[in-house]
Amino acid sequence: PASHNAARDTYCRAWTYSLPPICYGSLVIPTFETVWSFVASLKDCCKDCCGSFADVFDKCAELYHGYAYVFIGTHGYSLMTAGRKTFSLFVNEGVAVMQNDCVCETLCLWADITIACITSVLAILMVDHGPDYWTRGVDCPRTLCGLIGLFCGWCISGVATGVIVGANKAVLVLFLENPHVLEDTHPNEHKELTQAW
Repeated sequence: PASHNAARDTYCRAWTYSLPPICYGSLVIPTFETVWSFVASLKDCCKDCCGSFADVFDKCAELYHGYAYVFIGTHGYSLMTAGRKTFSLFVNEGVAVMQNDCVCETLCLWADITIACITSVLAILMVDHGPDYWTRGVDCPRTLCGLIGLFCGWCISGVATGVIVGANKAVLVLFLENPHVLEDTHPNEHKELTQAW
């Protein structure tokens, strides 16, 4: 019963008080992570010209990362405070866990790509084998329908895999924050997670 109240309170907080930091983070974090990965790839080959610039981005990466959403939703922190607290949690508990966690994101990305390609092929097959009136008046129906299928497949798959990635991050952050709660409520799952990490 107490866990039901905590889940309900967290859900309500995420849709009310924490909604602005979540929306702001949704705008800032993907943009920052894209630029950061580009700068990090240049860091090794161009140490002389962009070394200090890359160090600034490394410091900013401590604040702006996807794991901060867990603390925004559960504790109601601002984006920067949540980013700082989750990063300190990973520093204390080991950054290797966070680096190994990207396997889930990579698998979900490949799932998004695969589903987008499959829906694109299905859309092209519908053009080839469907009635002529479906594509009457369209200049390049195979290309247009293929792109629409690709876009729709990517968006639908992105929603589903986004839930998986978010749940994975939530389990990781909340387990590292307080593993004893899981040990008290679900001892078998706690033993499995402890052995895995």
